[in-house]
Amino acid sequence: MKFCIPKPLVEHLDSIPQGSVIKERGWITTNDLLYVQKKYLRHIPLSILLKGLEPYFDSKPKKRNYSPEFQAQLDKLRLKLEEDEYQQMVNRGKTKLEGDDTYKSPAQVWKEVNSYITNIINVLVTVFAVVWALWTWTSYNPTVFKLHYRVLICFFGGLLALVADVVVLNAFFRKINEAKSKERNKIEIKKVIDTVIIKKKSD
Repeated sequence: MKFCIPKPLVEHLDSIPQGSVIKERGWITTNDLLYVQKKYLRHIPLSILLKGLEPYFDSKPKKRNYSPEFQAQLDKLRLKLEEDEYQQMVNRGKTKLEGDDTYKSPAQVWKEVNSYITNIINVLVTVFAVVWALWTWTSYNPTVFKLHYRVLICFFGGLLALVADVVVLNAFFRKINEAKSKERNKIEIKKVIDTVIIKKKSD
């Protein structure tokens, strides 16, 4: 194994045969060091030559020079990965849905899915009720509302009801998501209001 030339040895390389070779290459092996100490440097204890001996590397790894913008992106990505690993550790057993930053238990996921299914059913029931009401209303005057008119009225009435329900639901879910986001961003501040010291009652 190669080692850096110890400082006590550097001072004596000029007086040692082959010292110029060792100095030029910049490293020395333990066998070379033992030989040099035994042959030419008996007055220097081996412990001094071995003190602080460091491994020698042929080429030091080059430091990559990134632009400040790219380095900032790397730091941001590293922090995000660390945060994701931490969240996965503390939320083990929970699921993270797509488009949602929070982890949820299977019960919470099922509750949310059930809520979406219920809303879809409610929308379909509303559209069906509007279509049925229009179809029934137009049937009272068949001379004015011909069959093709009735079909068009029911179609556009159901479409209007569908659009209205979707708009209302989107606004409702947007408000809920905004409330959740504000709740997550709240900073919890804890203050010590008072302290109570309980002493053991002496006999």
